[in-house]
Amino acid sequence: MAVILAVLALASRLRRFGYAYWAGAVTAVLSLLYGYYGQSGTNLLLQRLGEIVIGAALGTADLGPLAARFGHGLERLDQMVTPLEAHRRLVRCRLVRQRPGVPHPADAVDAMRACAGPVRVLTTLAAGDGPRDETEFARVTDDLAARTTAARTALLARPGPEKSL
Repeated sequence: MAVILAVLALASRLRRFGYAYWAGAVTAVLSLLYGYYGQSGTNLLLQRLGEIVIGAALGTADLGPLAARFGHGLERLDQMVTPLEAHRRLVRCRLVRQRPGVPHPADAVDAMRACAGPVRVLTTLAAGDGPRDETEFARVTDDLAARTTAARTALLARPGPEKSL
């Protein structure tokens, strides 16, 4: 059991470098559990590792078209963002009132635009056109995750009804 816990701890550390490392470690834990219960997991282990490789290849192949769709979505978003940005300028000049601490809808657009650079870099790295530096890949995916979280936060922030006393 101590070996299983050690492999799980290692898996949690490896996850930041890529999903494949984490999935491989979880597969090793499953193999250890099968051995603990007296079952043979060799065939399942090989099948699972093969599926991880196939999934990674398919995910990499789909990244280009998905990045193109994302770019097209940003272009369409740019066509309709002008009124939101104008409203945000009015809010900042205090000509229009907005509740404090509530993100403006235009902030969500800015957050989505900020994702374009990391998506471009990630697509380049996945296509093999960029340097194969695992730390660069981890940095870009962490950056993209943070920017995606910011976009979701801005999109989900809905002002509630104001309460009068």
